[in-house]
Amino acid sequence: MKFKDGWDYQILSRVNRQGLSLLGDTEKIVPLGRQRIAAIEDHGALTVTIKFARREDMLTISGCAPRRPKLKALQGKLNDTSYDPRTKIFRAQIAPAGSGEAILQVSPL
Repeated sequence: MKFKDGWDYQILSRVNRQGLSLLGDTEKIVPLGRQRIAAIEDHGALTVTIKFARREDMLTISGCAPRRPKLKALQGKLNDTSYDPRTKIFRAQIAPAGSGEAILQVSPL
């Protein structure tokens, strides 16, 4: 992300064997903070447990994939997804379940 005043902000994230990487809630300064991302499991697919603050009803989780991944809400509701083949960035707009958490699964196609 390039800022107008010339600053550059970069996120380093582990890439699994399938080429999937989680960038997290990139609208926050700490996109993979424990207060947002409670857990990440990697069994070929990434399974991400996401915590929501009180009164948050939607947020966008981003990641990187060599091709459009399959995105599925195991808990909560997936509202919108996008993938940019040029940048390899995917985005998933997700809402929490009644527990205040969502679980997103990111799988290679």
